[in-house]
Amino acid sequence: MATQSVGKSLREERLRRGLTLEHINASTKIPVGLLQAIEADDFASISSAFLYKSFTRQFASALQMDYAQLQTVVNRSAEAYPEVRMPGQEDHGPKVPALGASYEYRVRWGVSVVALAVVLVGCSGLYALWQKARTRADELAALQPQASSPASELSHASPASLKGGSENAPVHTPPAAAPRPAVASAQTAAESGLEVRISAVEQAWVSMDTDGKRIYSGLLEAADTKVLEGHQTARVHTGNAGGIDVVFNGRHLGPLGGRGQVMTVVFTRDNYEVVEPHLSASTPFRRVLNVTAR
Repeated sequence: MATQSVGKSLREERLRRGLTLEHINASTKIPVGLLQAIEADDFASISSAFLYKSFTRQFASALQMDYAQLQTVVNRSAEAYPEVRMPGQEDHGPKVPALGASYEYRVRWGVSVVALAVVLVGCSGLYALWQKARTRADELAALQPQASSPASELSHASPASLKGGSENAPVHTPPAAAPRPAVASAQTAAESGLEVRISAVEQAWVSMDTDGKRIYSGLLEAADTKVLEGHQTARVHTGNAGGIDVVFNGRHLGPLGGRGQVMTVVFTRDNYEVVEPHLSASTPFRRVLNVTAR
């Protein structure tokens, strides 16, 4: 079995068992199109070596095959994928304009600076006008309670003046009403749990758990979005860290790593922990990034 291709071995075993690709999809959640690509040994349709190894392992498990007999051929096939570049390996050298275009470059740069200055001045002026109008409205609101109503003036007038009696007539002033307890204008909202929003910018395999419970495991296509809501923890494992965009508790974190990078991230209420692949908790290279929840 190990002398022929992985896809051919999986296809022969599936047909021998009388199963369709839809049966495999139902048990593994791998899209039928990717299952067809695996059987056809179409490596270009699978984005990374990690996904290829993971999908073939699940495919073989669904067929109750011994994956150890396929592993050597799978690893040899995975070598056809380009090496994944870690963050920081990209070339970020300065882009120097050509000598002949230096004058034009300076002119464009100067125009951009002037336009930015005009926009900033305009925004500052609008903000000053808005602040002035708001202050004026607050002053008018503060003056309104001081105006006395006709009813209050009549209530403080003496009975002699109302009935035409003498000025020496006793005045019975009604007792002052007891102050009413202040009412809170709003109640504080209860603390909510964490929220992690995963949006795919390109095809990416993602597995998501919250509070120890598996929520989703499968392939996200571009523009697909998944939301994790939990009370304590959330765990995200992806085979393409650069292919997903992350928003944590309303704060935009962006991609978790580089394209094709395998990464696991554990989120709590006020921070998240990036666990590098194949590293233990005691490894010094492990890093923890604290993020204040908003």
